Amino acid sequence: VATPSSQTSCTGSAITTIVLSGGASGTVYNWTRDNLAVTGIPASGSGDISGSLTNSTATPVTVTFTITANGGGTCDGPPVTATVTVNPTAYASCPANMTETITDVTCFKAISTPNPVFCAVLTKLTWKLTGATVLSSPTSGINYVGLKNMNVGLTTVTYTATLVGGIIRTCSFTVLVIETKPPEIRCPLDKIVNTDPGKCYKTGPVSLGTPTTSDNCGIVSVTNNAPAVYVKGQNFVTWTVTDKSGNTATCVQIVTIVDAEKPILTCPGNVSVNAGTEPNCSATQVNLPQPVFSDNCEVVKLSWTITGVTWGASPTIGINYVPTMDFAVGVSTVTYTAYDAAGNGKICSFTIIVNDVTPPTLVCPPAQTFCKVSNNTYSIPPMTQSDNCAIVSTKYVITGATSRTGSGTNASGSFSLGVSTIKWTVTDSHGKISTCSTTVTIVATTNPLCVPAAPAAPYVKYAEGLQPGLSITVWPNPTVNYFNLKVNSQGKEKVQIRMYDMTGKLVQGKTGLPEETYLLGEGVVSGMYIIEVRQGSKSVRTKLTKQ
Repeated sequence: VATPSSQTSCTGSAITTIVLSGGASGTVYNWTRDNLAVTGIPASGSGDISGSLTNSTATPVTVTFTITANGGGTCDGPPVTATVTVNPTAYASCPANMTETITDVTCFKAISTPNPVFCAVLTKLTWKLTGATVLSSPTSGINYVGLKNMNVGLTTVTYTATLVGGIIRTCSFTVLVIETKPPEIRCPLDKIVNTDPGKCYKTGPVSLGTPTTSDNCGIVSVTNNAPAVYVKGQNFVTWTVTDKSGNTATCVQIVTIVDAEKPILTCPGNVSVNAGTEPNCSATQVNLPQPVFSDNCEVVKLSWTITGVTWGASPTIGINYVPTMDFAVGVSTVTYTAYDAAGNGKICSFTIIVNDVTPPTLVCPPAQTFCKVSNNTYSIPPMTQSDNCAIVSTKYVITGATSRTGSGTNASGSFSLGVSTIKWTVTDSHGKISTCSTTVTIVATTNPLCVPAAPAAPYVKYAEGLQPGLSITVWPNPTVNYFNLKVNSQGKEKVQIRMYDMTGKLVQGKTGLPEETYLLGEGVVSGMYIIEVRQGSKSVRTKLTKQ
């Protein structure tokens, strides 16, 4: 198998013979070449390849020779190739880019760089180092970089060649010097920052501070991955420092976003309702309006307490509203408290005023009429009273024929001859007042109403003999509607029935036969009345009460 060499030459230069090795003595080699853009060596031949090639283009051209063994010896095998790169006239070619590594703590290295290739006669050659290393050659003569100290980083070597005929060509290559010791970095202190107003996050940028960095050869960048928006809670910002050799080091700074904003909580306006009637001294099943709340993040707890004449409290977890419930008469205060997840709280309050608008209920006794007694003391039926809440004061004032005052529902006692009026005034626990009145009439004993009728004789003497006397039966007594009256008599004459009030005024009268039942008292007011029944020369009386 033939193993040819590859080489580079300038236009018109004789190429070195392409060496063929590995073949047995007497082996014959045949070859062909491609890229006929260059002139010179034939397109095919046998034996060693030698001669010169001319490149008339502006850029290098590569010619590939394909070589095969062709008898005459014992070596045989697949074809092999050899290449020749032919540079054009006045061509300048710099060496390939270089990379060198420093293994100690120094920040430079002595580096020997290869020389460039020129395809013409040089009249002047200068160079310049830029980048990590800055240096330049004399401005005249033929100068090569040779062995120079190159700093860590990327240095660009640029050659400028002046060729015969005043042609100027330039080329360049880089020398990257890498050191392996990484930089050091210490993050700024962790930060605690509040959320944006009305938001559950913080919009960047946040003033993070500056990390502390160091490196033996120099730092080229310090960066971080801070987000545009910081979420509530912990955010991890990674700082990265890069030195001239691309070595990096990192640290992490914690930015904690805190929700310090209190919820918004608005209570409804004060509520005023009326208490019910007896026996309820409260407003029943009151349905209160609910508060309105919001938060930049979220309200997680809403609780309430009630103080005053009505009291109570909700659970301290979850969202709670005052339920439909009863409120006592008076002022109660509802206080709501809202909390967000960060424990920020807001309080608001409003009052529930329950008004007692129901005055006491009174029932005064009916008008009373009495015949004068010696001690002028009379028993009056008591007034009855009630209230939906509580009665705190019951007083009466007597005016007219009698003048006195007292307290309580019973005004019995001394009354003077004539007409007196008892006026009761009752006040409940919330200042509501009711009144009612009863008249009391005291008549003289000489009043016909106070003269008892002569008792009826059980029998009356008639010519024919003895006859039964006169009597009456009344029921019910007292009554609230009317009386039934029956006249009992053996006589056959008609009877006269008269109903008088206690002043002696006739209020009702009827005429009929004995042994009949009569209806009396319909349509007359409450009070005491005298019933008188006459038959001939006989008469009988009784006292009735209508309630």
